[in-house]
Amino acid sequence: MDVHTEQFPYLHYRGRLTTFARSEVTAKSYFGGPGQLAIRSAKQDPITLHHLATISTSDMGINDSRYGYSIPFYYGMCYEDCDLSYKLPPYTIEVASSPWIDITLINPKKSSKDWPYTDYPKLLPYIPLKIKDTIEMPIEIFSENVMQGIETLSDDELVFVIPPNSQMGVSLWGPMGDSENVQIVFIYNLKTGSMRTYNACT
Repeated sequence: MDVHTEQFPYLHYRGRLTTFARSEVTAKSYFGGPGQLAIRSAKQDPITLHHLATISTSDMGINDSRYGYSIPFYYGMCYEDCDLSYKLPPYTIEVASSPWIDITLINPKKSSKDWPYTDYPKLLPYIPLKIKDTIEMPIEIFSENVMQGIETLSDDELVFVIPPNSQMGVSLWGPMGDSENVQIVFIYNLKTGSMRTYNACT
């Protein structure tokens, strides 16, 4: 399978590639819409992130719930060439009632009103997602299909990729960036609840 032909998000975990498609009914996994988590940071300046997706661990067949039953994917769309890391708190009843993420790194420090283009939407369109297909794929093969490649992963890490997609009803990067297939790459560690995310292109 050439993952570049898959316009909706796709995910690699423990040697398996999972591709997603639009669901016609509400679902536990979804793209866009409002985020459900508070953003916490040691910085005094407010940090505004876009909620890109939430993926249900049950959809992935992942039984580890130490950091909750879903994985939230946030990114600084209005931070030029953003490099972002954040951490989820261990799952408790308190966290479930008022969940948050802690920003551990963000570069650049300031957002831009004109990046990636003027009047960028505050919320991305809400699109329920369903699993389209799951196949065996070694990380070495998967890496060849991700912009700039992926380093070796541990068994506790997964990779989630969001490419531009005209079917989502929004331009992620503007016409130039979308045409260059700029991808948002997330690397999440299920053991530590740590997320690193960045954008990649040719």
